Parts: sequence; C-alpha cells; structure tokens
Amino acid sequence: RVNIQTSEENLVWKQHATWRQMPGLSDEKKGVSFQSVSHPNRYIRIRSNGEAWLDTFEDTPQFRQEATFYFRPPQFQFWPE
Repeated sequence: RVNIQTSEENLVWKQHATWRQMPGLSDEKKGVSFQSVSHPNRYIRIRSNGEAWLDTFEDTPQFRQEATFYFRPPQFQFWPE
C-alpha cells in the first residue's frame, strides 16, 4: 500500500520514495502513470476499493486504466486570489 512517511536521509529510502512520471498506460496523450524508480516493473495503481498500491505491471486494460491519472483543476479554491 502506498503511504506518506517522513523523509529519511539515505539512498535506499529516497529510491523507494521516488516515482517517474510516464505517459499514461491507458491514455498516453492526456494521462500520466507513476513508475517506481526502485522497482521499474511496478506502478501506483488505484484498486477498485479506492486504495493506492504499488503493483506489478499487468498488461490488461483494467490495470492500465487503474494506473493512469489525470491532472484536473481544483473543484473549489481554499483561499481567495
């Protein structure tokens, strides 16, 4: 499961905490996917229960869709401009 942790000052931790932004696995033009630097065969994926996991790549339409993300403008502003 992907989680947020406090930064540590060692190379192994930094490699495990680093993701490479790639063209989306299901939509290369508009989407992005996040590939693990330390495990290049794994991607961040949102499973059907809504949890984010670091999963081994599966060459299926469902995996590609669940591992593709889109940047969207915020729904509302927290602070006035």
